Amino acid sequence: MSTMSTKITEKMVIDAANGSIVLNGLDFTKNGYVEIHNADSVVIKNCRVYGLNCEDAAKNYWMKVIGDIPVKLSIVRSFFGANPGKNGKLYNLLELNAKLKGDSMISSNWFTADCCTHNSINIYGAEEDAVIYVNNNHFADMAKQMRIG
Repeated sequence: MSTMSTKITEKMVIDAANGSIVLNGLDFTKNGYVEIHNADSVVIKNCRVYGLNCEDAAKNYWMKVIGDIPVKLSIVRSFFGANPGKNGKLYNLLELNAKLKGDSMISSNWFTADCCTHNSINIYGAEEDAVIYVNNNHFADMAKQMRIG
Protein backbone atom coordinates (compact mmCIF):
# COMPACT_ATOMS: atom_id res chain seq x y z
CA MET A 1 0.00 0.00 0.00
CA SER A 2 1.47 3.35 -1.00
CA THR A 3 0.69 6.63 0.64
CA MET A 4 0.58 9.92 -1.20
CA SER A 5 1.34 13.32 0.27
CA THR A 6 -1.46 15.77 0.75
CA LYS A 7 -1.22 18.36 -2.03
CA ILE A 8 -1.84 22.01 -1.32
CA THR A 9 -2.91 23.54 -4.66
CA GLU A 10 -4.52 26.82 -3.51
CA LYS A 11 -3.07 29.71 -1.51
CA MET A 12 -3.08 29.34 2.28
CA VAL A 13 -3.36 32.53 4.34
CA ILE A 14 -2.99 31.87 8.05
CA ASP A 15 -3.43 34.46 10.82
CA ALA A 16 -1.91 32.58 13.72
CA ALA A 17 -2.80 35.18 16.40
CA ASN A 18 0.36 34.40 18.43
CA GLY A 19 -0.11 30.67 17.87
CA SER A 20 2.05 27.89 16.45
CA ILE A 21 1.88 26.56 12.89
CA VAL A 22 3.21 23.13 11.84
CA LEU A 23 3.19 22.04 8.18
CA ASN A 24 4.58 18.51 7.92
CA GLY A 25 4.87 16.22 4.90
CA LEU A 26 2.86 18.36 2.45
CA ASP A 27 3.31 18.96 -1.27
CA PHE A 28 2.84 22.58 -2.39
CA THR A 29 2.13 22.87 -6.10
CA LYS A 30 0.03 24.83 -8.65
CA ASN A 31 -1.27 27.82 -6.60
CA GLY A 32 -0.12 26.37 -3.26
CA TYR A 33 1.43 29.56 -1.94
CA VAL A 34 1.64 30.26 1.82
CA GLU A 35 1.28 33.51 3.77
CA ILE A 36 1.56 33.38 7.56
CA HIS A 37 0.75 36.36 9.80
CA ASN A 38 1.48 36.90 13.50
CA ALA A 39 2.77 33.43 14.38
CA ASP A 40 4.80 32.79 17.52
CA SER A 41 6.36 29.75 15.84
CA VAL A 42 6.32 28.17 12.38
CA VAL A 43 7.61 24.69 11.57
CA ILE A 44 7.88 23.49 7.97
CA LYS A 45 9.31 19.97 7.71
CA ASN A 46 9.41 17.13 5.22
CA CYS A 47 7.57 19.23 2.62
CA ARG A 48 8.02 19.51 -1.14
CA VAL A 49 7.51 22.67 -3.20
CA TYR A 50 7.40 22.25 -6.98
CA GLY A 51 5.42 23.09 -10.11
CA LEU A 52 4.01 26.37 -8.80
CA ASN A 53 1.96 28.62 -11.09
CA CYS A 54 4.34 31.55 -11.55
CA GLU A 55 2.41 33.58 -14.13
CA ASP A 56 0.44 36.04 -11.99
CA ALA A 57 3.17 38.39 -10.73
CA ALA A 58 6.60 39.63 -11.72
CA LYS A 59 7.83 39.03 -8.15
CA ASN A 60 6.23 36.15 -6.32
CA TYR A 61 7.23 34.14 -3.27
CA TRP A 62 6.25 30.64 -2.19
CA MET A 63 6.10 31.57 1.50
CA LYS A 64 5.83 34.92 3.25
CA VAL A 65 6.06 35.21 7.01
CA ILE A 66 4.75 38.59 8.16
CA GLY A 67 4.14 39.95 11.64
CA ASP A 68 4.81 42.47 14.35
CA ILE A 69 5.83 39.80 16.85
CA PRO A 70 9.07 37.79 16.73
CA VAL A 71 8.69 34.26 15.33
CA LYS A 72 10.70 31.10 15.87
CA LEU A 73 11.00 29.58 12.40
CA SER A 74 12.15 26.06 11.52
CA ILE A 75 12.33 24.87 7.93
CA VAL A 76 13.95 21.44 7.83
CA ARG A 77 14.29 18.38 5.57
CA SER A 78 12.26 19.92 2.74
CA PHE A 79 12.67 19.83 -1.05
CA PHE A 80 12.34 22.90 -3.27
CA GLY A 81 12.03 21.74 -6.88
CA ALA A 82 11.53 23.33 -10.28
CA ASN A 83 8.88 26.02 -10.59
CA PRO A 84 8.91 26.87 -14.29
CA GLY A 85 6.14 28.91 -15.85
CA LYS A 86 5.35 29.79 -19.44
CA ASN A 87 6.17 33.46 -18.74
CA GLY A 88 8.80 33.02 -16.03
CA LYS A 89 9.76 31.27 -12.83
CA LEU A 90 9.23 31.78 -9.13
CA TYR A 91 11.16 34.90 -8.00
CA ASN A 92 12.05 34.08 -4.34
CA LEU A 93 11.12 31.04 -2.26
CA LEU A 94 11.17 32.25 1.35
CA GLU A 95 10.32 35.89 2.08
CA LEU A 96 10.81 36.25 5.83
CA ASN A 97 9.50 39.71 6.78
CA ALA A 98 9.03 38.94 10.48
CA LYS A 99 11.74 39.30 13.11
CA LEU A 100 13.23 35.85 13.78
CA LYS A 101 13.74 34.54 17.31
CA GLY A 102 16.95 32.89 18.40
CA ASP A 103 17.31 29.18 17.54
CA SER A 104 15.35 29.64 14.32
CA MET A 105 16.72 27.35 11.64
CA ILE A 106 16.69 26.63 7.94
CA SER A 107 18.59 23.37 7.77
CA SER A 108 18.96 20.12 5.82
CA ASN A 109 16.94 21.30 2.81
CA TRP A 110 17.46 20.72 -0.92
CA PHE A 111 17.12 23.57 -3.44
CA THR A 112 17.22 22.71 -7.16
CA ALA A 113 18.69 25.09 -9.75
CA ASP A 114 15.20 25.88 -11.10
CA CYS A 115 13.49 26.50 -7.73
CA CYS A 116 13.52 30.29 -8.26
CA THR A 117 15.19 33.04 -10.28
CA HIS A 118 16.52 35.24 -7.47
CA ASN A 119 17.04 34.17 -3.82
CA SER A 120 16.01 30.93 -2.19
CA ILE A 121 16.08 32.45 1.30
CA ASN A 122 15.52 36.10 2.33
CA ILE A 123 15.97 37.01 6.00
CA TYR A 124 15.06 40.61 6.87
CA GLY A 125 15.44 40.71 10.62
CA ALA A 126 16.22 38.93 13.87
CA GLU A 127 16.00 39.67 17.55
CA GLU A 128 19.09 41.29 19.00
CA ASP A 129 21.80 38.69 19.76
CA ALA A 130 19.69 35.92 18.18
CA VAL A 131 21.51 32.95 16.71
CA ILE A 132 19.87 31.75 13.47
CA TYR A 133 21.02 28.40 12.07
CA VAL A 134 21.27 28.06 8.30
CA ASN A 135 23.26 24.89 7.70
CA ASN A 136 23.47 21.57 5.85
CA ASN A 137 21.41 22.90 2.92
CA HIS A 138 22.14 21.85 -0.66
CA PHE A 139 21.92 24.55 -3.36
CA ALA A 140 22.22 23.26 -6.92
CA ASP A 141 22.77 26.88 -8.07
CA MET A 142 25.15 28.72 -5.76
CA ALA A 143 24.05 32.14 -7.11
CA LYS A 144 20.54 31.63 -5.65
CA GLN A 145 21.30 30.98 -2.00
CA MET A 146 20.24 33.71 0.39
CA ARG A 147 19.96 37.38 1.19
CA ILE A 148 20.20 38.87 4.66
CA GLY A 149 18.82 42.41 4.87
